[in-house]
Amino acid sequence: MAGRFSLWFVPLAVVGLVWAVIVAAPPATHASRAVGSASESTVALHNPPHDPKYIYDVLFGLEGEPWDPPRGAGGVTRDRNTPAVAVVTTGTTVHFINRTGAPHRVAVYDTGLAKLGTGPVTTLADIDTRILQGSFIDDAEGRLVHGPSPDGVSEADRRAGAIDLYYTFTRPGQYLVICSLSSHFLNYGQATFVVVQDPPR
Repeated sequence: MAGRFSLWFVPLAVVGLVWAVIVAAPPATHASRAVGSASESTVALHNPPHDPKYIYDVLFGLEGEPWDPPRGAGGVTRDRNTPAVAVVTTGTTVHFINRTGAPHRVAVYDTGLAKLGTGPVTTLADIDTRILQGSFIDDAEGRLVHGPSPDGVSEADRRAGAIDLYYTFTRPGQYLVICSLSSHFLNYGQATFVVVQDPPR
């Protein structure tokens, strides 16, 4: 099991319980905003969506937040995402905001992977961290998209949105979105579960 995800702070049994609770919850709407807001229209972003009705924001890295440690103090709070769980309806475009200047890279994994001996719900344990390309996890099985690499992109351009990613979720299920920088995933479990539900009828 060497090289595999070793910090089992999200046991599979707990993930199953979280999934059951989340499924019963209504999709969150407070973090959605209409396209065309000032913040959306003033920055050139990577891979902009095609006229979605709403965008749900997920922050990669938390630099500048009140709980962020001083630079160089470690990534235990900086190298994580907010929210850790995003509940949205089918057709929602999620904007993964990757602007701390740190070398985060967004990777979106499909629902229902059942890889590496796990159950039917996609979990952190489904990612094979032994497969690397440089410093980044490059497990392509079940990966829907691997966002732009921060390599060769200046910190200023990262902060301007050069490595942001938009992704539209069209099918219900529990998806896993990780920072594929190996140290961020292995040491801090930097990830967000995106739970996609069909809208109520």
